[in-house]
Amino acid sequence: FTMLRHPVSRVISLMNYWKEVASPDSWVWRDSSAEDRAAYDLAGRADLSEFITARNDKVIDQVHNLACRRILGEPQGGRSELVFARLAFECLCEEALWFGLQEEFAWSALHLPLLFRLKKSALDAGQLRQNVTTQKRVQIMGDGDLPEGVLGADLILYEKAQTLFQRRVHSMMSHIYAALVSP
Repeated sequence: FTMLRHPVSRVISLMNYWKEVASPDSWVWRDSSAEDRAAYDLAGRADLSEFITARNDKVIDQVHNLACRRILGEPQGGRSELVFARLAFECLCEEALWFGLQEEFAWSALHLPLLFRLKKSALDAGQLRQNVTTQKRVQIMGDGDLPEGVLGADLILYEKAQTLFQRRVHSMMSHIYAALVSP
């Protein structure tokens, strides 16, 4: 199973993390290549647009339609973003036992006990920690402003997954309600 995160939020979080490790005092910095250090430096000074379009192998590897590439286990190749996203969504639906959305973490986590037939006490929703990206220092671009081939397929995948996830939550709630009101 997997958790999906909105692609722009994921990249902003990555930028924030890399900004933190862009220090000679950091073990990540000390053990990294010159290419990696250039990516860390870029994350600390660039805006979102500059960062995602940078010609840096580490940025490209960690940003460009990463969710689709990870789900499919292969590069985009010559496929359009729409086709690449469709293939990733089909794979997600057919092969993933379960998927959730980080932005809907509590609802995502509530699926686990049902999926694995766990007792209610196995999951303490009060102790769930949600990772929320701070967006103070990064200017958010509209999805339509993103350069082609960078996050487009991931945005399409996320939108499809979000729609399916919402249908599943609605269905789950309908079943729970029916069980509560049936004699």
